[in-house]
Amino acid sequence: MAKRHVILLEKIAGDKAVLSPSTMEELGLSDGDSLTIAAHTNLVVLPVIAGTLVGANQIKLPRKVALMMKEGERLMVQPSPLGTPETVLPEPQKAPSAPQQSEDASSIEWDEIPSTTLDEVVGLGPVKARIEQSLFYLTHPEWFLLRKSLPPRVFLFFGPYGSGKTMLARAMVSKLAHTKGKETGLDVKMKAIRPTDVKDAYLGMSAKNVQHFLSAAREECNKGSTVLLLLDEIDSLVANRADGQTHEEYRDVVNSLIQEIQGVQDLATESRIKALWQDPEVVSVRNEIAALVRKKGKRDHGGDIQLAEKDWSPEIKQRMQHLRRRITEAGGVSTVIIVGTTNDPGRVDEAFISRAGDNVFFVPRPSAEAIDTMLDHQLDSDFFELDRHERKTLAQRAFQFGLTGRDIMLSWLQPLRNKAPGLLTIMGFKTIESYQPQPTVGIEWEMDLYRRLKSKGHMSLAEQVGDYLREMEEAQKKPSETPPPSSRNGKAPRKAAKAREDKQPALLDM
Repeated sequence: MAKRHVILLEKIAGDKAVLSPSTMEELGLSDGDSLTIAAHTNLVVLPVIAGTLVGANQIKLPRKVALMMKEGERLMVQPSPLGTPETVLPEPQKAPSAPQQSEDASSIEWDEIPSTTLDEVVGLGPVKARIEQSLFYLTHPEWFLLRKSLPPRVFLFFGPYGSGKTMLARAMVSKLAHTKGKETGLDVKMKAIRPTDVKDAYLGMSAKNVQHFLSAAREECNKGSTVLLLLDEIDSLVANRADGQTHEEYRDVVNSLIQEIQGVQDLATESRIKALWQDPEVVSVRNEIAALVRKKGKRDHGGDIQLAEKDWSPEIKQRMQHLRRRITEAGGVSTVIIVGTTNDPGRVDEAFISRAGDNVFFVPRPSAEAIDTMLDHQLDSDFFELDRHERKTLAQRAFQFGLTGRDIMLSWLQPLRNKAPGLLTIMGFKTIESYQPQPTVGIEWEMDLYRRLKSKGHMSLAEQVGDYLREMEEAQKKPSETPPPSSRNGKAPRKAAKAREDKQPALLDM
């Protein structure tokens, strides 16, 4: 009669537990024998059958069991009344196996490039300008040789709920693929990775799933494509390992991502760029360009010598084109970029944030000017009667109360446009004003975020939030404009009137 045994773990490799030689000897097993889990269990003692079944001497462990078993731990061996392996383990009773994944890039179904453009993202001028600057270098690779720099690898957008972080990330992909990319023949691929695409119930599979995406992205990159991996709500995958709450399984996920970003293994394009930095011909051209800038440029108050592109001489343009040819002939520039979005960067692993460098952007609630543009685009003149002054007044009030883009679009404008079906109405200022909602999340959210970022030493991130709070503080000091009486349109319920009269909470002392 077969006996029930419990496994002594020597090490864990991926999603499989490898038996130690001493355990193999104790159980009377040899190569070619196997141990199979005979039943699901929440107990530490695993019911297994020792027998000469066909297969390797490895088994898959459900994560729940792995949480209760430690490396090198020996548990009691108990006899079992179970019968022979053939009768106890018919095919339907086998424990479920983790899904097998192909390791080649062809198994990845790349997403369609979004059509959203940066121009469609209302407001956020400074953020969009910095993003466009980073993307500029990807489509003008000669600058990587001129500045001795490498393509960006990480972008992180953080901000309150509904502020447009995901839309901004998708617009970034579209900008790279549809605009400048065509000028240099840049091939762009994108994959939006959801937590459900990665998290798995089996030990080691979550990290394996992440590695699968990273390997596919690296393979496509080395073929000449620039790959953008979009991780929405990245804190659910790249949780902060320092908080002590991250399970060991997901530490492996974070490790895989960090190793990819850190460049443990250089991308082919990075190796090409680094080699060209030392190329004698490239070094000579760089020296010539630097000499020409010193000769023709102007020194500013900060001591920099600047030469705007409009003032470049034909000689400088020729040398810049030469640098572009050199990098193109060497194989071009392609990279793997991870774009993450999160509400709270404090929940994202510190190593990931540090790899992002200057490409961490606070995405605030829309400004009064951005809200004015949204109202202008959404409230058409056919069925909404608002003059410029009234629209500006509504936008200013919405900004002072901290409405997010989601509040404006889903809680204000959409219900307003769906008002009273079957009744033809040209809606005026008072009706539009009465539908203005309170913010889903108050400005206290940014105040708390600012304090937490400062306490953790993320000063550059805290300063971005602080700039927004200072702007909001100034706006709240200004009285809300009121349209002239002659422009008022009848009577309408004022559902938000009391909320707008309530005193706003004082912002923290900046």
